[in-house]
Amino acid sequence: MVPSKVDYSQYQSKLAWLPINIIEQIIARTTQFYRMPMGTYFKKKYKSPFPACNVHCQSEPVATNIVYYDTPAIDSGVTAAQFFVGT
Repeated sequence: MVPSKVDYSQYQSKLAWLPINIIEQIIARTTQFYRMPMGTYFKKKYKSPFPACNVHCQSEPVATNIVYYDTPAIDSGVTAAQFFVGT
């Protein structure tokens, strides 16, 4: 599949009239991680396509979570942290 030619001059008015070569570099560095939407119409979804968003939290007044990591802390050498969040 061959990519189509892009008319970079059409973006010049939206990017503060930067030179064309700068606009080419901006687009080359920023659009490589673009993901197409699943469809053009809004759909009611009960599950996100991104797994990190599918974690359900309990509705509690104070929440806590423990995070473990491999690198020990510099000052005390601990390898875990506990977060407290008030909801």
